[in-house]
Amino acid sequence: MKNTKAIPVVVLLFASFLFACTSSDSQSDTTNQTKSASAQPGAETTRALFEAYDINGSIRSSNEWIGKQPVVVNFWGTWCPPCRREIPDLIRLYDEYRYQGVEILGVAIKDNAQQAAGFAKQAGMQWVMMVANKDILTEYQIASVPTTIFYDRHGNQVLRLKGLRSYEELKQGFEAIAGS
Repeated sequence: MKNTKAIPVVVLLFASFLFACTSSDSQSDTTNQTKSASAQPGAETTRALFEAYDINGSIRSSNEWIGKQPVVVNFWGTWCPPCRREIPDLIRLYDEYRYQGVEILGVAIKDNAQQAAGFAKQAGMQWVMMVANKDILTEYQIASVPTTIFYDRHGNQVLRLKGLRSYEELKQGFEAIAGS
């Protein structure tokens, strides 16, 4: 007779790994670049718009930024070690590029607003911080964090990075959108 009690445990373990954080070493596709057909104003874009609560409890829409200026959307979690390792590089890059109009939208995964706000303040993350909902994760096809998506000022997705990235790799994304 087979042990059917082990099946739910295996299913639960598999489900928990679907949303585990990752590093670039564990990714088979290390850059997963996508470019839209055209980067001209008014051209069809690859952006996905979303609404989410920011850490102050206000509902915000991504179209406040995407399609109006270069934007980096960073999906992360306070509980994710690779995300935590990547944050100092994002802070450094934000300090370098925000004066060129680049904005970061931090989207915290599996955290509440209080957790995300406390961590962001302590870490020095001075960009817009929101809390993800299930719709955002589905729309953006986020299976693991960190995931960082770069949009040019027209709302075209220029680059998608999955997993922990170095300063140099992240800088390439900032460079690609800063002059757009």
